[in-house]
Amino acid sequence: MRGHVSGDVTAFGGSIVVEDQGQVNGDASAFGGDIRIDKEAKVAHDVAVFGGRIRRDPAATVGGDVTTIGGPGWIFLIFLTPLIFSAIRGTDRLGNSAAAAAVGPGCGIAFGLSSQFVATA
Repeated sequence: MRGHVSGDVTAFGGSIVVEDQGQVNGDASAFGGDIRIDKEAKVAHDVAVFGGRIRRDPAATVGGDVTTIGGPGWIFLIFLTPLIFSAIRGTDRLGNSAAAAAVGPGCGIAFGLSSQFVATA
């Protein structure tokens, strides 16, 4: 990103680049991607990466904590484990056990995925 962002910056399955003299007035978070903070760039609060790496120029400024939980194993735990348990259980959070069992395990996973989003909405 170039220029100034007045809030948070978040990427899912992609990377964030805060270019030279760029500024984020909130947090920068990447899930399954990297964060690169170039020379004289500023992030006002926290920087967090789950399943990726942080590359930070020595002249860059981060006003909060810097957290890295790297490696593909974390991506598996965060995103795929709930789907597997939903498929094994054969039901979704909405109680559609008959529908999930009737159409097979593949759809049980799909029901599980949809329930993850519905339950948190």
